[in-house]
Amino acid sequence: MISQTYIVFRMASVHVDFRDPAGRVRTLSLHASSVEVDFNIPAKRYFRSGLEMVRMANVYCDENNLENAFVLYSKFVTLFVEKLPQHPNYKQAWETEQLLVKAEEKKKLAIEEAEAKRKNKQRAAEEEEKGRKGKKQNKVVDEKEWQVMLERERLKLEEERHAVTVPTAPPVSNDTGMVPPDASPFQEKPSTSVPAAVVPIPPRDTKPQFEAPPPYNVSIARDLPSVDRSVKPCHLTSAVNASGDQSGLRAVIVPGRLMMRFTALAEPNTRLNIETCGILTGKLAKGNFIITHLLIPQQRGCPDSCTTENEEDIFDYQDKHDLITLGWIHTHPSQTSFLSSVDLHTHCGYQLMMPEAIAIVCAPKYSETGIYSLTIDYGLDYIANCRENGFHPHPTSPALFVESEHVKIDPNGEATIVDLRK
Repeated sequence: MISQTYIVFRMASVHVDFRDPAGRVRTLSLHASSVEVDFNIPAKRYFRSGLEMVRMANVYCDENNLENAFVLYSKFVTLFVEKLPQHPNYKQAWETEQLLVKAEEKKKLAIEEAEAKRKNKQRAAEEEEKGRKGKKQNKVVDEKEWQVMLERERLKLEEERHAVTVPTAPPVSNDTGMVPPDASPFQEKPSTSVPAAVVPIPPRDTKPQFEAPPPYNVSIARDLPSVDRSVKPCHLTSAVNASGDQSGLRAVIVPGRLMMRFTALAEPNTRLNIETCGILTGKLAKGNFIITHLLIPQQRGCPDSCTTENEEDIFDYQDKHDLITLGWIHTHPSQTSFLSSVDLHTHCGYQLMMPEAIAIVCAPKYSETGIYSLTIDYGLDYIANCRENGFHPHPTSPALFVESEHVKIDPNGEATIVDLRK
């Protein structure tokens, strides 16, 4: 087990018409402001998550993903300016003056960048609305021209019908050789008349020949993507419209040789039937998380658990290299690969803070390796609300954890292993 306190926060559910630029900005701001601070969680844990929010927001900003950058910067501002100062241990949370200065610098930077993103977002929304109005006007003009053309075709057809009608022969006379007084020399006989010659109009595949198109319905958003934007993120580090699998999770790319190298590093402890653990960290790039570093912290292990020590060493290294926490890895020296009750509670802390966080379990005795996540629809909530400590039974159905489907193994990828125990 790796000891870690987790963060719980919720996002408000709001329905808005995203064709309204002002409404879109309001909704994004509402997402960012719906951050809850639990006073039972140490304030410094919120600081750690805040730093990772800024790291992710910086990446989104560099990639010109302004919507996600805006949300994360705004969350940071909401957390540190409005919510976290109300925490009873806010002033005592910073262990050193340097940490406090760093937080203030990050806070100021985030406020400035969030304001810049807000203005950029508003400007982009206004330009988008102008473009949509221009398309609407062009559409109306095109339809008017089409109706005028149809009317011209109709009048032309009528003229041609009257101009090219062919007369018939006069009717046969009666016994007196006279034409009946009610008969015209040019009266048509239904049985002998020649059909009127009509100049055909080329067929139109998409529109009826003489039927004008329906009026343009401005409520139809043909150019908008079929994305349900009403689904709100439920984690502090979640972004809007993140690319990922059907569950909305961004992919986590794991270097192929990482597990083998970690197992070899843990071999001395494995021979003594002692668990070894490490922290998976990495970067955000183009909507995917890439594990680039494995940190081995100071720790105390036994046959069925492992607890980290001197977490400040982990934080310092992550700060120097701008690394995001993506999960954890540990061994089962004498058991198969699975998540024990203690492992479930440990991983719950990671997954509540980062929904994509994974737990890798290496069981060298059985040559097994598993990559797991708590089930989003059941396991995560169940474990988060479980108040039992130590090893204790959990229900097995529905499943509390499954193999992570959002993980991709990169056979050519490499990660840096940093052993902080030395």
